Amino acid sequence: MKRNSISLKILSIALGAVLFAMVWISMEYMAAVKESDISLGWNLILVNREHLIPKDYKVELTEFQNISGAAGDV
Repeated sequence: MKRNSISLKILSIALGAVLFAMVWISMEYMAAVKESDISLGWNLILVNREHLIPKDYKVELTEFQNISGAAGDV
């Protein structure tokens, strides 16, 4: 009976350590994430996991007619 109790305590401590590490890593990642700099124009925006599209970024769509006659957005 004591062995099971000790094993359960060790397992609880290990699980707590893993959860703490996961929270710590996610907090570090979120601190590193920032919005992309759009001051140099739309064609120079770096977007990836660490540089997000700014929340207030507006997309401008232009309608065009391609060679086959089908309309679309650019």
